[in-house]
Amino acid sequence: MEELLISAVYKRKAIWYPADELRKYSKILKALWVEVVKEVGVDGFLDPSSESEDIAEGTSIELPYWLARSLCSQRRQIVTVEIPKIYKEAYREILKADPCVVDLHKLEIYFYEFGSYLARLDHRDSQPIGAMLVQTFKDRFRQVMDWAQNSGADPLIAQRLDALERQLFSEGRQSRARLNRWLNTGSSQLLAADMVVSHKKRKLVELEGL
Repeated sequence: MEELLISAVYKRKAIWYPADELRKYSKILKALWVEVVKEVGVDGFLDPSSESEDIAEGTSIELPYWLARSLCSQRRQIVTVEIPKIYKEAYREILKADPCVVDLHKLEIYFYEFGSYLARLDHRDSQPIGAMLVQTFKDRFRQVMDWAQNSGADPLIAQRLDALERQLFSEGRQSRARLNRWLNTGSSQLLAADMVVSHKKRKLVELEGL
């Protein structure tokens, strides 16, 4: 898998992130600054529309997740983060009502994984998001596996699944194909387990000694 290098400030170590992981961490969130931050607005470093060196309180800026998370920690909250609409209460209620009809891929290709990142934020919606993710996965998992085990299921169904569900769907289909091959060609080659063979040999020795 393609990988990208990030130079980490912490301990000055270079850390390799898989490209997919980097894309998730770099997803953009809207952030509202709740205090003045000095000398970071220069040359549009964080705010391209600003001509000031400082970022004023109340400024709204789009930030990558990894930076937004650092700026809204419990130790010091510099920004408040706006949760993407697909994880807000209205969508959580839709998923609660009938999660199996929702096209997760259309909403967010990394629905569960990016949602799990949002659940780690210091935000009032974090806990409800975490609970929603768990319940949605439970409710949809059986259907995904049913589709994977049903050879007559429409293969285009996978287009409605998020990345994690697609992986489960693909692995489920591969497992089913391997089982079918074994049932068709391998059942005549069944061998007794070593433990069973040893037990029979021991019994035979005991009988011969009588």
